[in-house]
Amino acid sequence: MKKLLVLFALFIVSLQFFSCSTDYDGKDPVNQDPIINIYDTSDITSSKKTKIQWYGNDIDGTKLNYYYTVTTDTTLNATTVLTALPLTGLDSDGKPNWTKTDKTYAYISMPYGPYHSTTVFMEDTIYTETGADSVTLSVPFKAVYSKFFVYGVDEDGNTTETTTKIFRRTNRIPKHPMVFSSKLGVNGFDQYWMTVGADSAQMVLREATSFWKPFDFKWMGEDPDGTDVDLEFKWELYERETSIGDSLVTASAGWSINNLSKSFDDEIFDNNPQGKYSFRVYVRDDAFEESLNHATVNFEVFAPQFDKGIIFINDTDSTLTQNASYLYYEGNPLESSVKSMYKSLLEASGYTDDNANPLLSYDIVKFQVETEYVRTDTTWTIVGQDTTFTTEDIYVNFYSPSIRKLSEYRMVIIASEDRSNENGVDFSGTSDNPGYAEYLGKYLDVGGKVFIIGHSALMKKKPYRLEVNQYIAPVRQVFDPNAASVSEVADITLDFFHDYFGIYSFKFPETKTWFSQAIWNVRPANVPVDYYLEANYDFIGVSPYEHISDAGLMTQLKLDSVKVNDSWKDFLFQIGPNSFLVPLSLKDNGTVLTGIPTLEAFKGEAVYRYKSIYDLPKLSYNADMVYEVSGADTLKHNLKYIDPVLTDGDKSDYVTRKSGTIATRFISEGNINRTALFAFPLFYLQNENDEVTNMFKSMIEWFELDVNPLAKK
Repeated sequence: MKKLLVLFALFIVSLQFFSCSTDYDGKDPVNQDPIINIYDTSDITSSKKTKIQWYGNDIDGTKLNYYYTVTTDTTLNATTVLTALPLTGLDSDGKPNWTKTDKTYAYISMPYGPYHSTTVFMEDTIYTETGADSVTLSVPFKAVYSKFFVYGVDEDGNTTETTTKIFRRTNRIPKHPMVFSSKLGVNGFDQYWMTVGADSAQMVLREATSFWKPFDFKWMGEDPDGTDVDLEFKWELYERETSIGDSLVTASAGWSINNLSKSFDDEIFDNNPQGKYSFRVYVRDDAFEESLNHATVNFEVFAPQFDKGIIFINDTDSTLTQNASYLYYEGNPLESSVKSMYKSLLEASGYTDDNANPLLSYDIVKFQVETEYVRTDTTWTIVGQDTTFTTEDIYVNFYSPSIRKLSEYRMVIIASEDRSNENGVDFSGTSDNPGYAEYLGKYLDVGGKVFIIGHSALMKKKPYRLEVNQYIAPVRQVFDPNAASVSEVADITLDFFHDYFGIYSFKFPETKTWFSQAIWNVRPANVPVDYYLEANYDFIGVSPYEHISDAGLMTQLKLDSVKVNDSWKDFLFQIGPNSFLVPLSLKDNGTVLTGIPTLEAFKGEAVYRYKSIYDLPKLSYNADMVYEVSGADTLKHNLKYIDPVLTDGDKSDYVTRKSGTIATRFISEGNINRTALFAFPLFYLQNENDEVTNMFKSMIEWFELDVNPLAKK
């Protein structure tokens, strides 16, 4: 029976074969239509590109090509889509409506706005995220619907049916652009609004030089939907606070994923080199959604002017004299007296404060740190359906006079005539400010001239005060941050005086002024560690070096004992019913004016040397121990100190002798700038015969203020 069934089956197959052969009419076989289906792909996607796959097959084994498109008009269907979006048509950007491929998949970023249609269907939704601190953050955003179409075409032009699928696209807007600038010190990781303070106004030149670089900006973005989102950026540069508000200066050509940096120099210089500017960066994601805030960097620029004469910074601290303690007011001249003296010196040199010729004018100012309002920051906190916000006013500190102010003048003079720079010029700066040395350096780079006068312009450490009863031993500081010696001076200060003034080292002097004697049955003697150095009060003036070419006016300058004694007064120390006098004024064992440094210079020229009591003529009656000042001052100056209280022997020694350079001046290579440092106070020197006046006039002439730095090549 089995054999019969097998034979019957073979008969049926043979019959079919011969039947087909018999029906063949000699024509080509009819091509069968291909078929297509979309794989089961999630219909919810974020702004990441979604991989859509489909299955295509031609029964005849013919290779297929595919055409696909996306539109936000979800009312279209397989019948109407080619009418609304013709296969050979172009969209509004000039790109084909349909994309051709021989692959069975495509990576598509679903549109988040009207695309291939003016119709778009959206719905509002909420993205909720709970952080590690259990704080729930809810962010509103939209869901957009779009429709994907695909069909296949074989080599004979036969097409499959058009297959379609609706996608629901969600998207979170990108974070604000993060903008950076090394020139402006801007780091925009956590802030989108940055204002560089008035003290940080930046010099602008038409072209880059060895020290000046153009304004540099770089930026980046971050999208919460993933790192593979292609973000696009554009930028704009505005001039701020014009008569018509913010005025656009220049902008990028449009949105671009490769637009990630920009520098400015001549654009700013040609527009307004004394202006305020705002640089803004915008970002959008692949759904064309922009960040909630764009990034803004506000900054100020200035070009050197040099159209005025002299700005004089009176760095003598008048506030110290208001303290009742002798530790503060002893040895400090009145600021008004110092100002009056320098006014007379400036006017004797041919400058006035109201001169019709700006180049022959001067302005006297005080150094100070001021506060500038920047903006008000608002912080929103969203918890569930509740929203709260707090505001905070943001301020920055800035120096006055600013670097922009300095660049108006051909010369800056800084005079520090007291025993403290506590509230004076801070060369090394603070945590909020880069330091006045940086501004003076930039000012000198373009041809400025700086004259620093006085013994308190530079001190080695805080509290920046030479207290009258505290002994501080001498310290030699090499002006090199890499020197073996431990520095108490900030590197920026060391570099500034080294590079621009040619200073190799500073000898910060001893600072003790008075020594308390013992009072029997009341108090013991206050003896410093270096006991005999307490009598080192030997500064009496300065003498010019022989090589100084203008020595006719640069003569010997002597101490004015009247001015010294006006600032240093004997102090009556009271202990219960007992009292004793602390002698602070000029006395027999030396002069009271201490704290005068000496220095070494490796370039430029030394101008004055330290003049001590050893340089006075000796008295004939005691040549080994006593000097006297010639002229009206007949005060005897003992070289030895003998303790009148201690009786266990002769506790005496010679006053320490001091010498060395005390003033230098320097002309830079190419005569680009000039600097001078006089590390002694002019206020305490005699000027009865115009000695100080003539010296000052000679120095002003040496600075050559009639030469315009901007005219030099």
